[in-house]
Amino acid sequence: MSILEPPDASISINPQDIDMFIVPGLAFDMKGHRLGYGKGYYDRLLKSVPGRTIGIGYTDQLTYELSHTDTDIPLSKLVTDQLTISIK
Repeated sequence: MSILEPPDASISINPQDIDMFIVPGLAFDMKGHRLGYGKGYYDRLLKSVPGRTIGIGYTDQLTYELSHTDTDIPLSKLVTDQLTISIK
């Protein structure tokens, strides 16, 4: 998908050892759901990690509610240029 990745010789880090994940998105709702690019990469990772999940974006990317499924993992906090919302 033309995403830059670390070289194969890089040290691997166990996601279970990470305390906080900063998660991008195209849009976020007030319940912590996010609209991504539709492949589910972040949701598959986040369902099995104990760390906090923080969505980061602009206030213009917030909406009251986004459509979501049972496989979508809500974030624990949203941080924008104007506000911070704690979800859980």
